[in-house]
Amino acid sequence: MKNLVITGLLLLSTLGFSQETKEKKVKKERPSTEETVDKRIEKMKTDLNLTDDQVKKIKPLLEEQAAKRKKMMAEREKIKEEKSVKREQMKTEMKEMNDKMKEILTPEQFEKLKAERKEKMETFREKRRDRKTQD
Repeated sequence: MKNLVITGLLLLSTLGFSQETKEKKVKKERPSTEETVDKRIEKMKTDLNLTDDQVKKIKPLLEEQAAKRKKMMAEREKIKEEKSVKREQMKTEMKEMNDKMKEILTPEQFEKLKAERKEKMETFREKRRDRKTQD
């Protein structure tokens, strides 16, 4: 009995700790592009013994790379938002379809339809999972 209580307490404390770390990750702000470039330049300068002339040539390259990366991340975020909107639209359309089907089908027929859809979705997920593991 004591072991069960101790195990439960450990589990709860672990869950609480994992939630705290997730919150901390969300609050963390990214450094600005200039700060990142300056840090990289300083590290390269000390690690590689760069001359001032080399620093002047490398800094624009790093700034250009950072700008491209920032643009790509913005595009990726935009795509995520678009996917989210589309997903919500699909959910709404599916709900409307289900409501209409409920009006037409008997409860038994509708339950059978739901079961078939669920089975089809599981098959789809398995195939998708298999493709991911093959890559």
